[in-house]
Amino acid sequence: MPSATAPVSAPARVPLDEGKSYGDIVRGQFRKNKVAVVCLWIVLILFLSAIFTPFLANDKPLYLRATFPGLYAKMFREWKFGAHTELVGLPKGLQAARQKWEKGEANLKEFKAELKPEDWHVIGLGIEGCQRTILERNPSEFKWKTGLVTVKEVLAAVAADDDDALAVREKALGEDSSKALAPIREKVKAARDAGSDAEVKSLLSGMVASDVREINARIERLRIGLSELYSKRKAAALEAIALKLDFLAEQVPADVAATAREAVREYRTLTANDEEFFSEKPEAAESLKGRLNALKDRTAAALDVKPEALLPVTRWPLLRSLHGWDVFFLTLTLTALVLVPTAGLLLKLDLRPRQSRFRIRSALLLVPPCLAGALWALRPAHTDIVNYKAGLVPDADGRTAIQAEKVILPPVFYGMNEDHLADKFRGPCWRESKEENLPVPRTRNVYWLGTDENGRDLLTRLLWGGRISLTVGFVAVGIYTVIGIVLGSLAGYYRGATDMAISRVIEWVICVPTFFLVLAVVALLPPSIYNIMIVIGLTGWTVEARLVRGEFLRLGNQDFVIAARALGVPAWRIIFRHILPNALAPVMVAASFGVAGAILTESGLSFLGLGVPIPDTSWGSVLSTARANPDYWWMITFPGFLIFLTVAAYNLVGEAMRDAIDPRLKI
Repeated sequence: MPSATAPVSAPARVPLDEGKSYGDIVRGQFRKNKVAVVCLWIVLILFLSAIFTPFLANDKPLYLRATFPGLYAKMFREWKFGAHTELVGLPKGLQAARQKWEKGEANLKEFKAELKPEDWHVIGLGIEGCQRTILERNPSEFKWKTGLVTVKEVLAAVAADDDDALAVREKALGEDSSKALAPIREKVKAARDAGSDAEVKSLLSGMVASDVREINARIERLRIGLSELYSKRKAAALEAIALKLDFLAEQVPADVAATAREAVREYRTLTANDEEFFSEKPEAAESLKGRLNALKDRTAAALDVKPEALLPVTRWPLLRSLHGWDVFFLTLTLTALVLVPTAGLLLKLDLRPRQSRFRIRSALLLVPPCLAGALWALRPAHTDIVNYKAGLVPDADGRTAIQAEKVILPPVFYGMNEDHLADKFRGPCWRESKEENLPVPRTRNVYWLGTDENGRDLLTRLLWGGRISLTVGFVAVGIYTVIGIVLGSLAGYYRGATDMAISRVIEWVICVPTFFLVLAVVALLPPSIYNIMIVIGLTGWTVEARLVRGEFLRLGNQDFVIAARALGVPAWRIIFRHILPNALAPVMVAASFGVAGAILTESGLSFLGLGVPIPDTSWGSVLSTARANPDYWWMITFPGFLIFLTVAAYNLVGEAMRDAIDPRLKI
């Protein structure tokens, strides 16, 4: 009897990731790298700390309910004897200035301060050349050194041996030329008689007749434009009056506050007409001055209240100090934190096409931040004139200028550039030993990471510096990623002569060391964080361009591209809608490495003194202050460690993303 044949078992099948998208597979591969996951959390913490820096370290309270007795009295005096007096004195000041400029009695220092920059640029080289020439011959000439020599004296010196200049002036002045030039000729004659003819002639090497014509034209232009200048000063004085009266009105009863606000409106009404306000008629000027002084006396009588009668005020100073971009990123972060847990609800919606899910998510994520940031940026400007730190910190007698009922302070109550010279080079509080017999007594301030050479809190500067460093990294990478994508797409899609030209440009830029190219360009530009971001962005795009070009060369002959061309789809749509989404994976990996490189480049520039200007700060600028003070280890250790940690974290995240995207690792 034949034996029963044992059934042959089928080979075990490896379960497939059916139903998983490409993004799910990449995320699964990324999570297997535990070090990269930790680094990703570090990057996230750094990113969140940069966004919430104003709430972590600030010299303004988040919430305050208090009275301001000391500040009330100070603002009352500044309005009554300062801003009001300045406003009332502007008409006479304008008349005096006109006479001064018409007579040529304004000195070079005033000339440069009052003249528009574009006007000074035209004639400034000639005047400054005169100054340099005379000072080379006689360095002790105080008037020329300080710029106190009058424009009239400069013209006299130039005209002394320049007949063309005198002829030009005579022609310009017409019949009155003899009278106008008589004082100049007398000064020239006196100078020659005194034996200073050599010095007068030496001025001619720095100024020619064309400069004299420009000076004359711009003196006349400035004389006419003095009305505009004093009109701006009037607006500034009115703004100062309004700020002070609004501050006073917040702390007094409703009827007194109405009087103060009505006074602001009346100030603006009385001074609305420039012709009437700056009238040269004595009776009109005295009449307006009398009405302004009567308004001041009437308002001062109402606002002169006792300190105990002041009402408490509720304020949100920290929120008021935020900018539109701050609100945008804060709202974006909070929106993302809300949407991530609820994102699964959208997956249950049966939306066709599937791109609708992405569009809805994008709209929910981006629309609220954009609206919040735009509305915040368009809100009426508010100038906070209160120094909360000085008012809330007790003095030597334990008294405070601000009588706070309730206050909520940031965790680190220091400003980014708040100096405490008595605490300079103070070590971290957790390593500080009892110090006795100090030449300068220590204050009671607490510094978790120590202070620098000006007594500024190092933790505060590192938090704000991280914001600048990360901003430079992301914005610079965003700039050169866009440039690389555009140029790489054009080179890879059109090929031929276009590819040849773009490839030669890429090779030329690669041949130049990027850091030294950035160093050379930044050294020629004025110090600015925007210049740094733009320069790094314009010099670091070559890697992205080559990656995108290679992907376009690989995908250019695929069936979906050939089909799109056959259907007559425009080239720009094929590039950006069909090919580019399939070529972005390696670009995103390169961008993660690029953020680390940009942060390192900015830190190097700031370390060399070519980075962000004061009062802004970055990790590199904080580290650069330690060069002259190497004995204070905390000034080197903490900023250096943050730079190392950030660069290492971004590099490790980039490597993990590269490995997760590599299709050979998923076989």
